[in-house]
Amino acid sequence: MSNHKWLLSLIKKLNDHNSDITKIVLQKITFFLQELGEPCQYTFEGYKYGPFSHGLASEIQFLEQEGFINMDGNKILFKDDKEPVGEINENLDDNLTFLEEKIFNFDHSFNNMELLGTMLYCKMALNELGDETSKDNVLKEFKSWKGNKFNEEDLEKAYQKVEYFLNKVKSKKSKLKDHSCKKLWKYEYDQKNESV
Repeated sequence: MSNHKWLLSLIKKLNDHNSDITKIVLQKITFFLQELGEPCQYTFEGYKYGPFSHGLASEIQFLEQEGFINMDGNKILFKDDKEPVGEINENLDDNLTFLEEKIFNFDHSFNNMELLGTMLYCKMALNELGDETSKDNVLKEFKSWKGNKFNEEDLEKAYQKVEYFLNKVKSKKSKLKDHSCKKLWKYEYDQKNESV
């Protein structure tokens, strides 16, 4: 399934669940779903508000230009007269339900999505680079990127949710022989190295 067909399916499912989705929310949800094994291949990098994919941003723009979605202010809406074409991943509903109930708590606010997405990105990027992924290291990396934007209680809760999420991913991956998502990471450590 191509990325744009998968993305249309995701947008439709989110709209069907009455989820208000913006471009930033879609970026973060896709980041999490990709790690859960959804058949999409986007490259995410550290950006101002957490993990960001230029490829995903281009796909959203393409879908809008081709008339598959509309923008209502900041909200992305699936056009009812268009249907996703091709095979739909049957796990998408289960994965979305898991994320909404256990990770996002049905909170698509900008701050919540930035916090959780950035926390996951920090943990995974440290792991990809072979650095220690202890809680202290992850929080240190998070704070070097975000400063004091989030309080300690919120950071603690986000870290626990990310740990829970990664345990779920690990459990799923051990059951799957073929994981279709490529992990492509770009992560800049210039700020970290400059501050050392």
